[in-house]
Amino acid sequence: MKWLEKLLAKWGTKLFTKKLDKMASKKNSNNTTVVGIAGVVTILAAAAKAWFDGDPETVVNFGILIPSLITSIGLIFAKDSDATHSDNPTK
Repeated sequence: MKWLEKLLAKWGTKLFTKKLDKMASKKNSNNTTVVGIAGVVTILAAAAKAWFDGDPETVVNFGILIPSLITSIGLIFAKDSDATHSDNPTK
């Protein structure tokens, strides 16, 4: 299980650090990206809890895990992350 933790730590850290640096450098609408990152963190935390809780009855449901991760990663890289908020949306 150590290899999984190392892989997630290395891959996840690089991906999110790069995206967060890009977000911080611009004044954009970051709502979609933040929701995507929160989704990935929540999904991985729930999977890790089910995997490492020591109860053989609790298993990770990969049928839900994989599509949820794909959706959350899609939110992170959504094109509307370049949109800006305006005080007056009609302008």
